[in-house]
Amino acid sequence: MTAVPLVFPDRVPYDREVAASLFAISWLLILAPLYIARNEQPMSDDGLFSLPLDWKTFALAALLFLLHVVWDPLLGWISYLLFWLVWLRSIGLIQDILSTPPARWLLPIETSGWSSSNLLGPRWEVISENWTTGPMAIARCEHGHLSIGGVSRDGIRFLGLTLVHRSGFVQDPFFESKTSHSEVQRILSRPPVEQEGLEWPKRLIVPDEEE
Repeated sequence: MTAVPLVFPDRVPYDREVAASLFAISWLLILAPLYIARNEQPMSDDGLFSLPLDWKTFALAALLFLLHVVWDPLLGWISYLLFWLVWLRSIGLIQDILSTPPARWLLPIETSGWSSSNLLGPRWEVISENWTTGPMAIARCEHGHLSIGGVSRDGIRFLGLTLVHRSGFVQDPFFESKTSHSEVQRILSRPPVEQEGLEWPKRLIVPDEEE
């Protein structure tokens, strides 16, 4: 539909402007749900340009599209083909990310004497020395970074561990495909926290349904 004004040049009022508007809306409908879904995940990263999109080809296609408005309509078709290439590559990137389920592993802890530099191993870059809700330390790996952060629920404090993909999406660091990555496996080969956790709160245990 976005190419209709290009197929019938000078027959649709403001054909190039209409095509530009349709292209902008179509890509907004792709990027906005991705951006919102990712940022709804706890401990995710929120950069726009880290979204799983072929940004280099996208930038070239957008530049050619703008040039076709003021210069040569043929550039619009080249841009159109490049946008298709971006879409196909981005679908592959999104499939790769979604093949690993999101997960955050929680450990209830006593936080009164917490010291990140003393209780975390040397592989971890400390962000916050004291316990706090949000990121406290990261360990970089091939496809992003492992993240340790503070979580609070019903007055109980936890440490959360997750893998943040370079796209910003949260993934399960213990999922089979991730533990096969040498760097993740090396970092998780020993407990990241040199402190015993507390017993899991009984009020957060969901009882099994009686058959």
